[in-house]
Amino acid sequence: MVSNFYGDVSVMPAVAEQEMNSWMQQLSVSHLGVFDTNAALKELYIYVDKYREQILENLESDIYCRKMHLTHKLENISCTMEGEETSTC
Repeated sequence: MVSNFYGDVSVMPAVAEQEMNSWMQQLSVSHLGVFDTNAALKELYIYVDKYREQILENLESDIYCRKMHLTHKLENISCTMEGEETSTC
């Protein structure tokens, strides 16, 4: 069942970054006050930091992720979270 889900997701057409950003903004507004955003971001970053290499490898191996420069964006987020300037990343 889980394999089928991920298989189905992998063959779906890519969503434009602008469309995804718009949808995420709407979702964020609809859940305003429901949870602590900073705590959620911290938990996500802990997960990303733990699996950084695997995530970066997968982002680099996926053509859509490369087109959207997600590896670079994730590295900028990491720099920000670690207190480094993103211009040096």
